[in-house]
Amino acid sequence: GPQDLLVQDGDRIAQLVIIPIYQGQVHKGTAPILQTVRGDKGCVSTNLNPGAKVWVRTEKGPPEPADIIAT
Repeated sequence: GPQDLLVQDGDRIAQLVIIPIYQGQVHKGTAPILQTVRGDKGCVSTNLNPGAKVWVRTEKGPPEPADIIAT
């Protein structure tokens, strides 16, 4: 609302962030030439297309190169 919220020591504050998770197929590939891929439209404009080179990290393993096969 229009009034300030005063947060006191011991107050509990929660935040929920819902984000999409990519669930397509991932195949191992060769290491990408570029370390990062950035679009020209600012935030979240990576323009990841099928065939784009990415790094994929499993829960227990090191990052590995991969290709995007569908978006």
